[in-house]
Amino acid sequence: MIYPDGLNAARALDPGRASAGGSPYETYSHERCEQSGPILSCVQYDGPPEAAVEMSDYAMTITSGPRGSFALTLDGERYLHRACFGPDGFQSVSEMAPDGVPMWQHVVARSDGGPGLTLGPDGQFIEAGASVTPGPVPAPGPAPTPTAGTDFTAAAGIWAPEGPPEDHAAACYEGPAVLHPDGRMFVFSEGLDAGGLPVADDDHLVCTSMQECRVLTRDGFPAPSMQGVALSLELRGPDTLDACAAGQGCRTLLRCDPMEWSARERASGLADRWMERVMSR
Repeated sequence: MIYPDGLNAARALDPGRASAGGSPYETYSHERCEQSGPILSCVQYDGPPEAAVEMSDYAMTITSGPRGSFALTLDGERYLHRACFGPDGFQSVSEMAPDGVPMWQHVVARSDGGPGLTLGPDGQFIEAGASVTPGPVPAPGPAPTPTAGTDFTAAAGIWAPEGPPEDHAAACYEGPAVLHPDGRMFVFSEGLDAGGLPVADDDHLVCTSMQECRVLTRDGFPAPSMQGVALSLELRGPDTLDACAAGQGCRTLLRCDPMEWSARERASGLADRWMERVMSR
């Protein structure tokens, strides 16, 4: 969580706390940061703000990306971030915790009394003054269509069409299919551009469950060529995914291993550009 006063809190899901009636999330470390242009200067602490132990200080460069995403670069390593909630997020603000409180309220809550966050009428997070105590109230703002309990987490990741094992790594680089945790799948089957990066198809897949998918154009409209065709996904194993069209059969995809980049590819920025191209959709 990034708060208006420069507090960046790293939080983790804690089922034990939730089952005992507490918050499902626990802050295990945090940073206090100040930004000057593209430079972010931070001091890192162990534990939550009210019981902190200083660990280290460092400076990072920050780069903005599409759809509210951004990247932090530290010691030559680049870390991409994207929103969890809101119009550009992959989690629904209507999702409820076991205690009946909207999950996003537990995520943004802070216990040190500093300025908190809430959802504005447009679904974006805005400053809320003093931190708001989570309570069983409806989440404000428009909510994305819930996925009726569907969990794409197990199937999310980077895939490539089934083929000869010796060609799989190349297929993952040149023509990946990326399934996001919110049920959106983007396929890159148009070859490589002049910069050696995969080119995305004009259309993409949007699933409300593994059994209900549809193809949308880049503008978000139903693709005319696929209207009336029942589409679905089937995870046949941890590394095997079928994309099926009723009456037309299925296409098998195999999960991609993490990309292995050479020192030259990392130094040239190719590795970062590929990750941004493939994951920032």
